[in-house]
Amino acid sequence: MQDPQASINWSYMQKKDVVEILEEFKHQMEWNDGEQILDIGCGLADVTISVIYPMLPPRSVLVGIDVCDDMIDFCKKFKMRDRVRYHLLDIQQPELTTEWDYETFDKIFSFSCLHWVKDYSQAMSNIYNLLKLNGDVLLLFLTPDNPVHLAFQQLNLSPRWRTFFRDVTWFYATDDPISFIQTKLRVVGFQAIRCFPKVRHSDYHSWEAFMELVRAVNPYTRVLPEELQQHCLNDVSEVLKQQRHVFQNPDTGAVMMEYNVIVAMAKKT
Repeated sequence: MQDPQASINWSYMQKKDVVEILEEFKHQMEWNDGEQILDIGCGLADVTISVIYPMLPPRSVLVGIDVCDDMIDFCKKFKMRDRVRYHLLDIQQPELTTEWDYETFDKIFSFSCLHWVKDYSQAMSNIYNLLKLNGDVLLLFLTPDNPVHLAFQQLNLSPRWRTFFRDVTWFYATDDPISFIQTKLRVVGFQAIRCFPKVRHSDYHSWEAFMELVRAVNPYTRVLPEELQQHCLNDVSEVLKQQRHVFQNPDTGAVMMEYNVIVAMAKKT
């Protein structure tokens, strides 16, 4: 996600997933006073502040990082709290531990962010190195069969759009996301790896509201000349209307999109 408006449109759907997943899995972690906790891909810090921050043990510090400087500027201006810090940082950059010492954090979270990563090996290595011994990670991944991703992939087959989209990447490429994620975690040294597939859904009051989310979160239309962006969205809208995981109520016009996620938990031992 590259801009604050995109994060605003995405926030509600993400928050709903995170609340339910943390409620389910937080009791499987040990919580202690004085912890250091990292939130990767904090965006506008809605989840950081409204979901993770209330769980913060006494004398603990919560750090949010994001690759977008506009988002970090927003967080520092509007989302500052006692014991919360924000840093501009790309989790896949080499030598990430120059920012912090090795084994700084007791827990590392990342929710609906890591499908933007291109170098998974580097990202997972950095996460492992930043985590303390016996620390936990809890990660939420969208999967490549996400309806919006598939719609743009279909559009990418069109001669009209494939020239523009040739160098655009969004999701990791795999037909088996559970094995993909497990392998990436295991190779860098994580143990006690558990991956859970979950079916989720998001609701929108109209097709226009749904397409506003599509406009905001995809990386494809932003590479187009401005005069072509709406034409592209019109084409992808027609593709989405044919997808079996996107439903529109004929009476109310409300839209429901069904999508899959992978929840990954692991420990550094």
